Amino acid sequence: MAKAQTKAITATRKATTTSAPKQPQAPSQNQIAERAYKIWQDTGGTPEDNWLTAETELNGKKTSTSRSRASRS
Repeated sequence: MAKAQTKAITATRKATTTSAPKQPQAPSQNQIAERAYKIWQDTGGTPEDNWLTAETELNGKKTSTSRSRASRS
């Protein structure tokens, strides 16, 4: 009986210690600011638009805003 309890405890520990896949960490404000500044240097635009574009890009989402802004300049 002791072996059965030990196996059950071991199985429970294994089940609870398995970690879920880690989510990517959100970009810092400094990273966003640096990217927004680079976007401004390349295409101009408003600080707000550049910030939002930088956030979107750094979060791994594609955006057509920077491309369309570049074609307007």
